[in-house]
Amino acid sequence: MFAGWIRPGTMLLNFHDRDVSRYEAAFYHFCISLVVFVGLAYLVLFEWFPDFFYDIDGGCEGMRLIIGVDLVLGPMLTLVVFKARKAA
Repeated sequence: MFAGWIRPGTMLLNFHDRDVSRYEAAFYHFCISLVVFVGLAYLVLFEWFPDFFYDIDGGCEGMRLIIGVDLVLGPMLTLVVFKARKAA
């Protein structure tokens, strides 16, 4: 059913067709991570741990960990490691 949408060997974000700087790649990574974080934050705050359960179970520490890893370290590692013309 979905087999014709994406051919094997193709990438959704193909960085080989044009010159993409490592700053652009880090920005894309940050934007995607932000969308994932907002979805996760909604799920945690309003579905899993509503009202005072979030504070009781230490939700702030978990959110700080997710922010630090997903929104800060991930894009920073992309900024350091990304190479646009590497062999696929």
